[in-house]
Amino acid sequence: MLKSLEDDSHVKTRVGQFRALSNGKGFDVAKELVLSKMKGENFVFAKYGLELHDPELADSIERVRSDSLVKARKKLIAIEAKFTRRYFKEVFQLLPEKLRPERRMGFKAYGGMNNTFNLAYEVLSWKVHRALIKAKLEPYLGFLHSVQYGKPSLVCDFMEIYRYLIDEFVIGFCQSLKVCDFTVKSEDVSRKRKRKREYLNRAKTKELMNGLYDLSESRVDVPRLKHGKSQSVETLINEEAWLLAKFLRGEQKKMATTCCRSIFMIITILIGAVSCVAGLAFAFYDSEPLYLKDMTCYHWYEIHQLLAYFSKAFLILLFLIIPHIVVQGLFKLR
Repeated sequence: MLKSLEDDSHVKTRVGQFRALSNGKGFDVAKELVLSKMKGENFVFAKYGLELHDPELADSIERVRSDSLVKARKKLIAIEAKFTRRYFKEVFQLLPEKLRPERRMGFKAYGGMNNTFNLAYEVLSWKVHRALIKAKLEPYLGFLHSVQYGKPSLVCDFMEIYRYLIDEFVIGFCQSLKVCDFTVKSEDVSRKRKRKREYLNRAKTKELMNGLYDLSESRVDVPRLKHGKSQSVETLINEEAWLLAKFLRGEQKKMATTCCRSIFMIITILIGAVSCVAGLAFAFYDSEPLYLKDMTCYHWYEIHQLLAYFSKAFLILLFLIIPHIVVQGLFKLR
């Protein structure tokens, strides 16, 4: 089968991804993922007036050091599991009392609320998987989650950044749910054993899926890499995956999180504004004003002098905007 040259454009990204397992970049990615997940959970806590995670947890994540990604992964996963258990314990208290689960269960959950969260996470995993493929990344080679047969570990990694958005939506969605909104099915647990599992009924499942679609299309105040001051959540996922690929290829020295991108955009805007003010100030500083006695009659000398002022201001603005362009080039935000 014939292939275009573009089909091989993923080679450099994949090579960088494999090298990241041993050159320290994979460790940096894993640590940033855990920190981002904790910040997202703190966002949910703050919205509902709950106590935030202990700041010491962030310090303990920063203190993790290891020459082996496998050993570092175990330490990071242990910290992540600790604060995530507390997170769901608090979050489940926000759900209707009759539907409130005792603990969080992922794979093979039998409670209706856990399966509702699982379905929402599954939709997120589809979008993340597609974003990673577009960025030419290998979805089965992760850094935080272990590499196992049939497990898209990088998808599991990248999902951690956006889980809090799903949690926030599902918490609000579940407030109006009732027992009658779930249906029970008997499923085989083993050859001679069956167990009942709860799911949302068809109408509520459709409502949940529509809500998740609206969430993916909702706008967030995070500037796009090329143009625009805001973007949809789905576009944000695609761009963050692209930034991860650039980091692994060595085209970017540090992972650019959403927060960092917003800060650097503000810096560049401020530099542009200062450039304009400074340019005008230097252009007209210590210059003799034009005294036009007759507004209907301009002398050629006065017109020439006025044009010279504007030319001087334009040239100074041109040179003062250079730092603005340099900042964008350094951080590769555009």
